[in-house]
Amino acid sequence: MTHLHDPNTADPYMRVFLRILGVGETRRELLWLRAKSKEDEHEARSLLETDPGIRERLAALHDLEAPEALFGRARREAFAALWDAHYVCLERRFAEA
Repeated sequence: MTHLHDPNTADPYMRVFLRILGVGETRRELLWLRAKSKEDEHEARSLLETDPGIRERLAALHDLEAPEALFGRARREAFAALWDAHYVCLERRFAEA
């Protein structure tokens, strides 16, 4: 049986997932998008204090202004969709590594 944190796991999806999470910047980007999708502004601010470059890195790949202009459920869903889109970008990047 393969251990969840084993980078040599036979499951290619899990290998890519562990690579993504193994890099602090990419892990914090996903956590920030998750916090924004849950409207957890305290967590989002905390992540930005730890890593002030999160927004800049994400803005280079995605439109962050559109979800910021929304409210309620539409805002949460827009940030959740950004999380999905960003994960796909990371998956491609780390699968090639």
